[in-house]
Amino acid sequence: MRNVIRRIRIAPSAYFENQLRAARLGSRSISQHHLFKPVPLQNSCRNYHASSTGQRVGYWTRGRLLLWGSAAVAVIAYFAYPINKYPEQVADLIRLGLYAERKTNDPERFKNALQYYLAAVTVADHLGMSKVLEEYTGLQIKIGQMYEEDGQLEDALSVYDSILTTGLAWLQEDPRRLGEMPMDQVRRYLLVSVRAAEMSEHIDNARRLEYMSLLGLWITTLQKRLPPADVATFVTPVLDIETDSVLPMVSYHLPTDDGKSSPEVSDMNLMEVLLLARDYYGTLCVQYDRPGVGFTLKDENIRQLQQMKMPLPQILRIQVDIGSAYVTYYEIQNLENPDKHESGAEQSLMIAKKCFQDVINSITELRESGAEGKDYNEEDREDVDIAQSLAVFGLAVVEARQRNYSKALKFLKEARIRARGAQLPELTEKIKEEWALLAEKINGDKIMDTDALAEALASVETVRE
Repeated sequence: MRNVIRRIRIAPSAYFENQLRAARLGSRSISQHHLFKPVPLQNSCRNYHASSTGQRVGYWTRGRLLLWGSAAVAVIAYFAYPINKYPEQVADLIRLGLYAERKTNDPERFKNALQYYLAAVTVADHLGMSKVLEEYTGLQIKIGQMYEEDGQLEDALSVYDSILTTGLAWLQEDPRRLGEMPMDQVRRYLLVSVRAAEMSEHIDNARRLEYMSLLGLWITTLQKRLPPADVATFVTPVLDIETDSVLPMVSYHLPTDDGKSSPEVSDMNLMEVLLLARDYYGTLCVQYDRPGVGFTLKDENIRQLQQMKMPLPQILRIQVDIGSAYVTYYEIQNLENPDKHESGAEQSLMIAKKCFQDVINSITELRESGAEGKDYNEEDREDVDIAQSLAVFGLAVVEARQRNYSKALKFLKEARIRARGAQLPELTEKIKEEWALLAEKINGDKIMDTDALAEALASVETVRE
């Protein structure tokens, strides 16, 4: 579970590492889509709030791709074993594609492998192979991956869209099929819907909400197929998000860990997939102005992780996102209700601030106790660095919205250093944007502290370098 749950981790599977650095796809990418004209904060925080914030921060995408990478491994397993359900002609072409793909010294290996996989799916169609078989969708996923590796991202998304459209049409013909579909196939559709939603932000953003609905469908399906004891903490109706749920306007604390472990999960792999998908879905909810739903999904995930005795760094990453949900609520209320005192908007900023500060305090305690080096592995330590970078940036955003400009500038400086140290280029870019916005606000508010203004403006030029 550890490798997948770090959905919020920065390092993706090796398969997607180069592609991600080059293309920076994903729902968390920094250029997020807004449903309404945002105030400046929206650009900064929603993107920022990405880990679960899903919104636009590319690094969170990298974490989700870890899970996607695991799906790729499963697909390869189908192809590599001598015994499979492929017609002989299809299996032969797949083996040729795998052979071409493994020629690491061939710069055209992905393009060449793609031709074999495309030929295989053509033959499969000619032979009447069902498009909803696990083997057929596995082959399609392989084609989508090759398109991605070759830089043909629109073609890759088209393949993933075809998988989801075909599966949905097949279910609509007879809804009873949903309960008969193999769990591995449910898992695969769930992963494909995650990837399609991620990619659509930059390729076909108009369909992103549609992919989000499909993601909710497959999350719900997987939850219903798991034993009730496995998903006892998941009570939020994932598909019912037309109306946002209420954000509790009280200071947020991590759910209490009673020290008791939940019964052993019956299928850890499926639970990993489910937690990852729910976290991303919660991010999308926050992104699309449903911070209350996003909050409850993430809060439930934290409870589940605690029961499963997962490392604290993973939980802290989600707590950062919860702080982001409160900032998003502030943005919405700031636009819709001029009386921020009555709306609770200002209170939501205070709660967000406490979330971010609690994360930083927890990390400080963790490091002072020596537990970070003793109890956690390298990936957990990376999560600590990421959570701290994001929390510091979150504090900068909150201080800026509260017009505490000197504090905001201080936190931005620290966030920039931490983002560079943790190798978070997307966050570094967000900091540049926030820095420029801060200088604008200082100037617009006619702050008398000219030294602070001069420092902010000078810093903008430095940060642009």
